Amino acid sequence: MKIGILTYHDTFNAGAFLQTYATFKYLVDLGHDVEVIDYCPMSGFIKERKTKIKTKQPLLGLKSLLTKRPFLKKHLNLSKKRIVSNDFDKSKAILEGYDAVLVGADTVFEVKHDKAAFAPQVPNIYYFPETLKCRKIAFAASADASDFTLLNQTQRGYISSSLNDFHALSIRDTFTLSELQDIVPADYELIFDPTFMIDFPQIDVAQKLGLTEDFAVLNIPSPKLSQKFAEVFRKKGWKIVSPTRNRFADINLNGRVNPFEWAELYKHAKFTATDRFHGTIFSLKGNCPVISVDSLSLYENQMSKKEDMLKRLQLEHILMDYNKASNISSVDLVNLVDEVIAGWDDDFVEQQLHFAKKVSTEFLLKSLS
Repeated sequence: MKIGILTYHDTFNAGAFLQTYATFKYLVDLGHDVEVIDYCPMSGFIKERKTKIKTKQPLLGLKSLLTKRPFLKKHLNLSKKRIVSNDFDKSKAILEGYDAVLVGADTVFEVKHDKAAFAPQVPNIYYFPETLKCRKIAFAASADASDFTLLNQTQRGYISSSLNDFHALSIRDTFTLSELQDIVPADYELIFDPTFMIDFPQIDVAQKLGLTEDFAVLNIPSPKLSQKFAEVFRKKGWKIVSPTRNRFADINLNGRVNPFEWAELYKHAKFTATDRFHGTIFSLKGNCPVISVDSLSLYENQMSKKEDMLKRLQLEHILMDYNKASNISSVDLVNLVDEVIAGWDDDFVEQQLHFAKKVSTEFLLKSLS
């Protein structure tokens, strides 16, 4: 079967690449002819490149700009045609020519204001047009951090018509599931991120980076909370490594590691403190004790994709919700880190990883059969 994958692959986010690669690799290993549809919204394209150009480390930003496309082409089979556009009618053509098209797994169903959105406003091609004639599958699609009240009746009608025409619908989090069910009741399945489905290439990243001492991974945007975590880690004698850039870290890896190396970093760490979705996942996959932080005020009143995932994996005790993240004392943070380490159950984590893989792979096999 010739399968196209439509997702946010053309970004500078390691997690976005890794979920794309996992879906691609799993389908290729099943024997399918698979392409990653080389589409990028102009809005997201410009936004990310502005960020790289305006960085305080312009040389690293330039390096990222120069190396990203060759890396994608090396590890993914990109479609021959590439479109970078917000124009709905122009973009639709890139979906043609497949027996099946998967949309996901990322926040491809997002609904946000223009300044915050990666994709153009609905209608866009992530909600497939009815004119597309093939097997249509939503695979772990998400609308995390979206605001569906922004939709007008025409847009809600378009989404309803689109989703009613899908062959199979799977969603990555209960927030998205609830919002979409409000628009169009359908047979949705709640699954997990595709990065649970495969084992990633082994890269000796610790040796490459000279990480010979015990270290913890710190990736928290809040300076106040970052400083508290840094103090806890240093008292334990751990070096502090940031996968991106953090002023309290001893080693900042921004621009120094590729996505595969980023993913393996957690296998070598003693502990992780992160607000990142995939940072949480790869800590679990690397058997690294982790505290997963909801740092956005939005999540004071909306369940985050991290909270949803951890609850379904029965690992919610490693989540630090927004209120706790905003108010936790240094003493309580020390106790929390110690509690997570003391309560870390290798066998249970492995069992839950297997469960997440099983749920997602079974959906994919069923939807393509």
